[in-house]
Amino acid sequence: FELGLYTSNHFFRVDRGFVAQVAACSNGRRLKMNDEQKAVSEKTVRGEMSDLKHRRGTLSMARFDDPNSATSSFSILLGNAPHLDGKYAVFGEMISGDEALRAMELVETQKEGIFVKPKERIEILATYVVHPKNTGG
Repeated sequence: FELGLYTSNHFFRVDRGFVAQVAACSNGRRLKMNDEQKAVSEKTVRGEMSDLKHRRGTLSMARFDDPNSATSSFSILLGNAPHLDGKYAVFGEMISGDEALRAMELVETQKEGIFVKPKERIEILATYVVHPKNTGG
């Protein structure tokens, strides 16, 4: 997120009640990537499965069949998905902004192969990393 890798990327999949999935940065961005961004976007991420639950607002790595095949694509859960628990790596959760998820779920979609895709591009304008304040504990 800190490299601006997701700026101009998009949600290529919006499956109401299930997931909104961001495209891999290597092919989802409108803006050209610099060398550092390219290097990061091409890395694969080892699967770090946990006991964390897949529920609305969960951020979860997308991947192929191989548990160690995740790259830069990820999903925001639009509903509870217990069938993903322990199989996909949870790396965060939304603490606010459910209105944005509700708005995405209202976008007109169409089925293309195995995916439900929005008819219009839902672009990411900017991303930010918010570091928790030190609570002294």
